[in-house]
Amino acid sequence: MNNIKEKLSKILPTENISNILLLIVFMYTSLIIFVPIQYLILSLVTLSWIVLFVLRPEYAFYLFVFCVPFIMPNYNYIHFQDVFIFICFICIILNLLICKYRVTNIATKLDLWLVVVIILFIIKGFGSIEILRGSLHAIRFFEAIVIFYITVYFVRTHKIKITTIIKILILTTILQSILGVVQSLTNGFGVQDYCNDRGYFGYLGLGSMTVCSGRGTFWHFAAYGYFVTSIFLFLLPFYKNFIKKKWVFNLFFVILFMGIIFSYSRGALMTLLLGLIYYFYIIEPDKKKFIARLSIMLLIIVPLGLYFLGNEEYLSSLNPRDALWGKHIMYLMDHVDELIWGAGFESRELTFFPYAPPYLRMLGDFNPHNLLLTYVEEIGIVGVIIYLSFWIKVIIDSVKQAKIGSKFNKVFALSLQLLLLSVIASGINDHVYHDPYLNMFLFLILGIFYAKFGVKPKKFA
Repeated sequence: MNNIKEKLSKILPTENISNILLLIVFMYTSLIIFVPIQYLILSLVTLSWIVLFVLRPEYAFYLFVFCVPFIMPNYNYIHFQDVFIFICFICIILNLLICKYRVTNIATKLDLWLVVVIILFIIKGFGSIEILRGSLHAIRFFEAIVIFYITVYFVRTHKIKITTIIKILILTTILQSILGVVQSLTNGFGVQDYCNDRGYFGYLGLGSMTVCSGRGTFWHFAAYGYFVTSIFLFLLPFYKNFIKKKWVFNLFFVILFMGIIFSYSRGALMTLLLGLIYYFYIIEPDKKKFIARLSIMLLIIVPLGLYFLGNEEYLSSLNPRDALWGKHIMYLMDHVDELIWGAGFESRELTFFPYAPPYLRMLGDFNPHNLLLTYVEEIGIVGVIIYLSFWIKVIIDSVKQAKIGSKFNKVFALSLQLLLLSVIASGINDHVYHDPYLNMFLFLILGIFYAKFGVKPKKFA
């Protein structure tokens, strides 16, 4: 800002600035003779936002963070995230040019791996049998990489606070949870098209067995449930170490838990349980106490589980994946080349179609509902080995940081581990984190982690 003021003071004498501004206002308002007033207002508002984003590009970044859960399934649409990533990227460049900020170090320990992975995704996207959807998937993965480096830049230049990012994630997730609960309780606000017999309260005699699953602004209740679960687990380490007003966070956790419950996603509940077990195992130095707590937890959960599994009506509502996985494995065994190298992103509609049961053809659902199988079909065993190696590198770095880092870095490393655990658990029975926009969320978190981990920034203006 000082550079801008200096330039203006050199170009415009201070005593004439007011007169020049009045002249600009007069010229602009005189356009009403030629241009309808609504267009003038719209152009003025648009120009104001452009100037704001150029001077403060972090505001576009905050809008991206807030819009992380606004995900719809149609690949051909431009989403909020795409718009704010583009605005943020362009405005950062303009901001650097105008204000002459110098960033001497945005390198991370993940750079080489990111190059390898983006090359893999470009090949499998633009080389996909379904070229349009495949290339869009690759482009949006590239956007995730852009978000990674934008996050590193903002964190290292201290233009944003990590706590602010976390607060925005909490806010948007709470709003999603409230919306999901309201959707389920009212059977409205966009969930009327998917009602089922998953109502576990009904099987306990506390309501109806037929319910509509809340899904917030997601395309499916499972994606909504898993996302809220991921945020719940991600926040746990911060709650123990940095939160003074525990009652406020207790309220947050209650709202998030209600969101998970009313998603009626059994996979999300199981993921939450696994995450809690891992969390208590890590933070409890006395393993005897951990075993005692785990035993109490299991004494509550196991009888409930046995009750539900002993109910034939409830068993009929289950949706086992083994038959579906068998069809996809059969397809891969019949096409060894695609097993090894993959058919490219978003290609299942063409490749798996002959193997799909008739009811899936009617639904247009050709996904194996398993994250590993999904990637094997798209990028092959070779690609999966490369991509898994990337995430193993991330896990190893988080484990190292949890042992030797500062207090904040240790806490954030544990939060990252819990987040990745939720990704792995959700991937057993679903493919939620195959979505490119949820990948953007993951790379946002990775950007925060690697901005703080392993590299000491030299000079940041």
